[in-house]
Amino acid sequence: MTSSDLVIIGAGPAGIAAAITAAKLGAKVTLLDEQPQPGGQIYRHSEPPQAHILGKEHLHGKKLIEQLQHKNITLIPNAAVWAIEGQFLVSFLLKNQSTTIHAKTLLLATGALERPMPLPGWTLPGVMTVGAGQILLKQSGLLAKNAVLVGTGPLLYLFASQMIRAKQPPLALVETQKTQNLLQAIPHIHGLLHNRKFLAQGLSLIQEIQKACVPRYKGAHNISIKGHAFAENLSFQSKGKKYNIPCQTVYLHHGLIPHVHAALSIGVEQRWDSTQKTFTPIIDPWGETHIKNLFIAGDSSRIQGAEIAEIEGQIAALKISEKLGLISEKEKIYKAKPLHNARKKERSFRNFLSTAFPPYPCALSPHNATLVCRCEEVNAGTIRQSTKLGCSEINQVKALTRAGMGVCQGRYCGTTVSAILSEELKQSHNQTGYFRTRPPIKPVTLAEIAGTVDPFHHNPRQGD
Repeated sequence: MTSSDLVIIGAGPAGIAAAITAAKLGAKVTLLDEQPQPGGQIYRHSEPPQAHILGKEHLHGKKLIEQLQHKNITLIPNAAVWAIEGQFLVSFLLKNQSTTIHAKTLLLATGALERPMPLPGWTLPGVMTVGAGQILLKQSGLLAKNAVLVGTGPLLYLFASQMIRAKQPPLALVETQKTQNLLQAIPHIHGLLHNRKFLAQGLSLIQEIQKACVPRYKGAHNISIKGHAFAENLSFQSKGKKYNIPCQTVYLHHGLIPHVHAALSIGVEQRWDSTQKTFTPIIDPWGETHIKNLFIAGDSSRIQGAEIAEIEGQIAALKISEKLGLISEKEKIYKAKPLHNARKKERSFRNFLSTAFPPYPCALSPHNATLVCRCEEVNAGTIRQSTKLGCSEINQVKALTRAGMGVCQGRYCGTTVSAILSEELKQSHNQTGYFRTRPPIKPVTLAEIAGTVDPFHHNPRQGD
């Protein structure tokens, strides 16, 4: 069995930065990513034909990815990790065959998922997330016509500006945040002012949207998507008026949540983050969990953005390098000090964003008829009814209703089910808990498990 000093799962900003830092300090690093190219969601296809549409951050992504050409880094793309066992045996699929690598230290940099936004009609064809829309744009240069953007948060403005640059502006932005949310965020405004680069970027995006004359509706509620075989109309209320916008596509987005599935499968402890309204893994300032030599960095620990993800990858790599005996504790602390300071500065505006752009309340607690678990077709009413049958914990609901047992294994319904239960039982999210996760953490067939392949002799991308 092949062994590596450090195995990193996820080649986004955190994973790439950690790999580069550890490799330069002498560690043998194996970087696994499920996509055909590194970069994660933000730097996906960092130099496509439509790079001018995506923004300047993709130029930074390109430079970061180029540094993976290091003799100590083995990048294995198209690798779907389906199990992590023991200390630490990482099993993954490569060309429909399974292989296992042993990691002396393990870093999870699995990034984020878009928060599910269950609304009436959200399962109709023509409804997708903003993240899905960005993937189509980045990989294929495709954008839907006659589209409406619904939700809240900076990503909504970014995608709207990208659509405008691509000559396919959205019909409207239907925003769920309210004026009172902005007022509640004022105590955190010092953090935003300390990060003037981000503030300038945000104002520039909004100006671009206004210049394109894209209508914006704020404080939207009673949102529903209507249609027969596909999405045809978006209905909502804003400032006391009811609106109907004929459309063919609806892009939904109201925030991100950490992708903790791999971490949960090996027993990493987590807690409810009341600011970001999601579960987050418990880690120390270096990114280490209570499981020795297991680290988490980037948005898979807490939603903080690409800049902080990159910093956290470097911080975790320094601690890992010390554990591997490649640097001393003194050198680790010296190299990490400016990184800790930079992270503190970058973090300062996140509380402002979380408060000013909270998730849409009606999607956190959907109407009874609204589907919550799309895989098993379980609606919110069924989840609420389960509490009347004695369920007081989320895994009891899973067993009774099958919510969370589908192909996605609860990735897209877990937070909603937990929120509904907590609300119905009037208890904390920590009491309600989250779905118990076991391998395989990705769908895998017996034939794939039975097959074997050596990834180091399977033409991986490796440095000179």
